[in-house]
Amino acid sequence: MSHKIELIGVEFASVKVTKATNWILAKIFDKDGLNAITEITCRIPIKRAVEFLSQSVLRLQGKTVNDQSEITMMLGLSESVLRSDHPLATAISALRTAIIDIQAQKNNISMTQFLGGTSQSKVAIYANINRSLLERDRSPSAFADIAERAVRDSRQDIQRPKPVLLRRKALHSK
Repeated sequence: MSHKIELIGVEFASVKVTKATNWILAKIFDKDGLNAITEITCRIPIKRAVEFLSQSVLRLQGKTVNDQSEITMMLGLSESVLRSDHPLATAISALRTAIIDIQAQKNNISMTQFLGGTSQSKVAIYANINRSLLERDRSPSAFADIAERAVRDSRQDIQRPKPVLLRRKALHSK
């Protein structure tokens, strides 16, 4: 069941993760005192994503949002504009996520349940080897080295950014 939402504000926080990575978080508030925290990190230009999100929340103040699918229409945006503007798409994605989160809170259920999924008691985690190599050598052998280290550190599942052969033998075979 969807509940009507009226947004009243947004706050931002930055978390420095690595020399090259800052996570930008947005806390979006509704008039009933609920809030949702979403990540709006995008490589470049993050400042535009923050500005777009701030402007979007301002434009939606005083209006009722029934469903996240209404956001683009309410803001006068087309899908083609979103596909061609990464910072704008990032901001709208964060806004849609916040709407879903707040609606789930109003229904007193998890976002997973709100979206029609089944709650899980356990979730598998993985080692993300992509971000650890952002400012380093990104060769196949560098990925193999970091994957081997992750497995040695008891990581069972490795997320690969692209199909890359991660077995050293295969990389060096003739």
